Amino acid sequence: ATWVIDKFVISIARAISIFFETVCPDEDLRENIRSWLSERLHEVSQNARKELDNLITDEAKAIWTVNPQRAKQVVKLRNNRIKAMTEELEDLESQEKDEENSDEEEYQDAETRIKSWLETNGVMAAVFNTHDHLVAYYDVAMDRFIDNVGLQVVERHLLGPSNPLQIFTAQYVVQESEKDEIGR
Repeated sequence: ATWVIDKFVISIARAISIFFETVCPDEDLRENIRSWLSERLHEVSQNARKELDNLITDEAKAIWTVNPQRAKQVVKLRNNRIKAMTEELEDLESQEKDEENSDEEEYQDAETRIKSWLETNGVMAAVFNTHDHLVAYYDVAMDRFIDNVGLQVVERHLLGPSNPLQIFTAQYVVQESEKDEIGR
């Protein structure tokens, strides 16, 4: 996710450069502005990286979400697994015997045997259950994480009120010019 920050920072730096090459004919002033805003962009990007680190740390602490899609995804994964196992068992059995029952009866019989097998094999049921919960969590949580990076890191820090182009006003230029004069 840090590459997202890097790409935004590069894009913002390019935008600053292109903008001031276009609107500021005075090369010395343009270089001063670029220098001031580069410092600000560096600060903003550092804050964005800290925010990203916080998001990653929070995400790594616990596998938890209240999104209702997670429960639906767990059920879907479990049903798909039983269906796949049933079809596989049906295929194996059809190779062994002639057709005595209808396809629907064979499917129901195979599904019942798989569910019974899972009920008596707690370890395998727990493995499947854990797998389903983890996959469902990451299906839901990945979208949330991407949204959080977009909102909390990019929008708040890189494009928000402390963005170098947001703070660039006539007052800012005067203030920074005065600092430069005092610093000389």
